[in-house]
Amino acid sequence: MRMTCPDVHSPELHRRGFSLLELSVVLAMAGLLVGGFLMRENLIRASALRSVQTDIAAIASATHNFHDKYSKLPGDMDNATKYWGKDAIHCPADTGTTSTPGTCNGDGDGHIGAGFAVQSEVLRAWDHLARAGFYPGTWPGIASVAPHQTMPGDNPGVNLPLSRATFGGSKAGNVPLAFRLMYVAGKPGDFYNNANAGNYLYLAGRLNSCCGAPYVDGGVMLAADAYSLDTKLDDGRPDTGKVQIKNGYFAGCADSNISPAKYITNTTAPGSGSCPLYIDIGIK
Repeated sequence: MRMTCPDVHSPELHRRGFSLLELSVVLAMAGLLVGGFLMRENLIRASALRSVQTDIAAIASATHNFHDKYSKLPGDMDNATKYWGKDAIHCPADTGTTSTPGTCNGDGDGHIGAGFAVQSEVLRAWDHLARAGFYPGTWPGIASVAPHQTMPGDNPGVNLPLSRATFGGSKAGNVPLAFRLMYVAGKPGDFYNNANAGNYLYLAGRLNSCCGAPYVDGGVMLAADAYSLDTKLDDGRPDTGKVQIKNGYFAGCADSNISPAKYITNTTAPGSGSCPLYIDIGIK
């Protein structure tokens, strides 16, 4: 039988696979793409955190300026209608001249009340700050029905300031991060106990989850983001200092079984943690 040698110039031989050089180029390109994607994600997260820091500073400044001018706290101010007129529909018992739109008084006890009654101080705070010219926007100061909800309450972006960035910490996915000025009473055993009671800036999602998706109780920040913010503003610990996790929300966000307690930063998957944060802005 006659044997024939394959033609080394045959195109079939050249179609059998990639050369090592070609594989190296493909792997290098893939690495660049993955690296570029990760870099983009990191830049987005860093930008989001910077925007939150900017918002915190602006809210703290506005609250202090308001207190310096009126010797009252926004929302809790018991003579607000003297300056901006009375909302006769929502607070007919208040004194003052009826104005459209008008505002409502707080009770003047030094606490920005966190309930969602008609004259909710946690919502009125933004109305008072805006009327005084210390914070931008127009805020109704009353509860309203948020999208996908069935009952009135807090409505981030409508009656509460909304972060310009969304985070993936909520177990329901990406939901808005809202800012609240509110009094934290605390009780024995809480990190915010009686000695630390005061008015704080609270960063979380929708407070009441009774009424449908996508809003949920608690925080919307991943533990890694909460840790980064805490490190920039405070001591990087979830249980001490001016930045702390709300008591009862450590699961998935921080480990309190060790001393000192630490944020759980090795998991960054959306929904892996829910970190509502109290920020001490120096207004007790």
